[in-house]
Amino acid sequence: MRHVHVGSSDEDLQHAVASNYVDLLVMVPDGYVQHMAQALQDGRPLPELDVVMFTSGMAFPVSMMPAAMIAIGKFTPGWWFYQSIEALNGTGGSYSLAGWAANLALVALSGATFICLGLAVSRIRRARPSSQGSAVTQPAGN
Repeated sequence: MRHVHVGSSDEDLQHAVASNYVDLLVMVPDGYVQHMAQALQDGRPLPELDVVMFTSGMAFPVSMMPAAMIAIGKFTPGWWFYQSIEALNGTGGSYSLAGWAANLALVALSGATFICLGLAVSRIRRARPSSQGSAVTQPAGN
């Protein structure tokens, strides 16, 4: 998973969603870092971020997702990233750096897993070319 800045205008956000450029959108309001630092100093609850997930071209807050969809979503890197944000937001003003790190580690592990799977499949395909592969379209030798 990589993090990208898609812009802040309505058109930028719509383009990122419509082009399937993003799977998870985190909207960080102006002044969020200052409000978070002040809340930490004063011992107040931390300000919250709006997290929106996309399913089949539809976007809606996670809190509105059906329970079955949330259960399936818990197996995806997007969910783990969402949970890492929630660990920093905390509930009742407390936050968890361990929860944040654990969820980001799952995101990194899933990325590494897919890279390894891709390399393994590529190696198998090179070792055993099929009759429909690009290697058999080359002209035969003398």
